Amino acid sequence: MYVKDGIYNITGFTGITINKSISLIGQDNQATTIEGTASYYANALIDITADNVVLSGFTIISNFYPTAIHLPNRNCKITNNKIENSEFAGIDSEVSDNNVISSNSITNNDGYGIYFASSNSIISNNTITDNKGTAIIIDSSQNVTVNHNDISHNANGVLIRFYGPFYINSNNIAYNTGYGIQFGENCSDSIVQDNNLAYNQIGIDLMNFATTSSLAPLRVDGYPLGIGNVVYNNHFIHNKINAKVEHAFPYDVGYVNNGTDVVSWDKGSTGNYWSNYNNPFVYVIDANNVDHHPLLYLSAITIALITALVFLVVAVVILLFRKRRKTANSGSQETLTKISQETFTNSLLLPIAPMTG
Repeated sequence: MYVKDGIYNITGFTGITINKSISLIGQDNQATTIEGTASYYANALIDITADNVVLSGFTIISNFYPTAIHLPNRNCKITNNKIENSEFAGIDSEVSDNNVISSNSITNNDGYGIYFASSNSIISNNTITDNKGTAIIIDSSQNVTVNHNDISHNANGVLIRFYGPFYINSNNIAYNTGYGIQFGENCSDSIVQDNNLAYNQIGIDLMNFATTSSLAPLRVDGYPLGIGNVVYNNHFIHNKINAKVEHAFPYDVGYVNNGTDVVSWDKGSTGNYWSNYNNPFVYVIDANNVDHHPLLYLSAITIALITALVFLVVAVVILLFRKRRKTANSGSQETLTKISQETFTNSLLLPIAPMTG
């Protein structure tokens, strides 16, 4: 179903409910606008309650709705939309499966950009910026891929927790006022690789959380530590803290044991690029978190200086080669001239045979 350009104002308490498997395609996501107006009671501006729905090509301005798009179902695609001004989240996915969130611009939401609890799903090629909460929260799911997104100028970048595996790769995660990526409660078997983590408060943070229960003075149910996580081949560039391990529970919950997910900071012979790397062998975050194979970080200035030095060395080598070659050629010419002169002189000194009649 194609929707022509225009502004479609949604009022009342219900918003839009999509309860059939359809494709709803806007003519132009710059000019086909769905805008909500002042409803504190609706769950979402657009509530997708059917499987196999495609929503694409809209500007979706939530205004006072808690969520712009609510997605509790499976096999849905949210693509090529501009999603703005939600109270809770631009996209909120409850426990679901096989969904794709791709090529959207998700900006200026008061809460999260995407709150995602959808297994076997993909979040890719989105621009998620200027949200007052965390850009992406992956929660209570597994086999979620987050790649090729621009995640910048948010409160935080990406939080992964409960349960994994998650695959966070090839994202630009920069200029967030908190962490770039955080490992939260019970996140296991996840891979974080090939990301650019630059100018965040913290590049990657390992959150500290309760790991066991205690009977006194307050019972707190804890979570098992996540294991099997690998972080490698990422660029940590001038974050205030490139990597941090929390060692204290963030608030008082009584007498409980605490800890963080277990993370390996290299994969075999491949570690990460660290802008503050100053050890020729290892990069130490704390006693239990060490990159054993850090990669040499080269800034743009360093690369320029090395390039200039290489050109200078090559130029000097060429100059010396030409000078040596010229000297060799000059010497050869002098030798030939000398040989010619000696041959001519010797020919003058040869005896002249007498003439016979």
